[in-house]
Amino acid sequence: MKIAIISAKTGNGHIMVMHSLEQCLKQFGYEVSTFPTFYEDLMPSNKIMSDFYNFLTINSIELCCKLSELSYITRPDLTEDFYKGVKDSIIKFLEENKFDIIISTIHTVNHVFLRILEEKKLKKQILYFIVVTDPYNPISIGFDCKGADYYFVHTQIVKNYLLKRGILENKIDVVGYPINEKFKKFIPDVSIFKKFGIDQYKKTVFINSGSQGSYLYFDILKKIIDSNFKCQIIFVCGKNKILFKQVSQYIQKNNLESFIKVYGFIDFIPEVLYVSDFVISKAGANTIFECLYTQTPIIVDATHGLLFQEQGIKEFLELYDVGAIANNIDEMILIFKNFMNNEILEEKKANISQLKISDGKEEIINKILSIYNNRRKYEHSI
Repeated sequence: MKIAIISAKTGNGHIMVMHSLEQCLKQFGYEVSTFPTFYEDLMPSNKIMSDFYNFLTINSIELCCKLSELSYITRPDLTEDFYKGVKDSIIKFLEENKFDIIISTIHTVNHVFLRILEEKKLKKQILYFIVVTDPYNPISIGFDCKGADYYFVHTQIVKNYLLKRGILENKIDVVGYPINEKFKKFIPDVSIFKKFGIDQYKKTVFINSGSQGSYLYFDILKKIIDSNFKCQIIFVCGKNKILFKQVSQYIQKNNLESFIKVYGFIDFIPEVLYVSDFVISKAGANTIFECLYTQTPIIVDATHGLLFQEQGIKEFLELYDVGAIANNIDEMILIFKNFMNNEILEEKKANISQLKISDGKEEIINKILSIYNNRRKYEHSI
């Protein structure tokens, strides 16, 4: 059995889900090929658009949202131009690899991919699964295309959305969000506080500027410092080396090293969440579900708006009350002050606990393997 997982580098969430599913398949003893830049590799313009999208997430949430809205309105994934541009690359990918199962954690390519499988009469030989990485409404365009063998979503909200788009209910499962295996392997230990150089008996706040490192969080940090909150802060700059340099110099200049710790891109998020009382971050699905999995309340930063596919976080928080949204910097400071209150934090944590968040990657993989095995049994019986 040959298995592929295709993804894209727009943001980091698609790839994180890809890696989680990959980990599970390997633990089950299966070989799997991963393609983290599948979308970008199809044609040069895709890489340009992906880089531009990531650039906007760092510099202008408003423009990034407009770009996503444009895609939602024009549906480039359904156009003949996009089909003609990627057709040869996808056919080559299929002919060279002969995969039995393809798992997609991306959106834009699904319609074209499924169309080519139909045209090449490969639908019976190749199973195609879509893991929808967006947990809110709206979702990114392309996750909602018909024709896949099965769809995995992480909230009833998204299932309802797919049903309205004409996806059959018996082809949709609501499962836990695929969590990286390092969260399951993580062992809590008070020595981690010492590792970070922070006091376990004082409030600690994790400010997550995203995988690309948005400059907007530097402004939030300075506003918090100006407000004289008595807390410790872990500030993560992602891949933005310029942001890391700016924040580090600011902290050194103001002699704040003893209670503000700055990092670039990190691979020890479970440890950071373990020592943190709450998080300030964007509404990315990966971050939200890692916080929920570790029962860490979150303040969602909407001071410059929300990305198009993240706007449904408002509905999500209204339903479950596991965090709060700051629509401007003054509201951010007010919510920050409220979250410094133990009673409010404990109430949020209790609400998170009631959600019973689980890691869904094993359920996803087991379902995929079951569908594959049943298909093969049926083929052998006729």
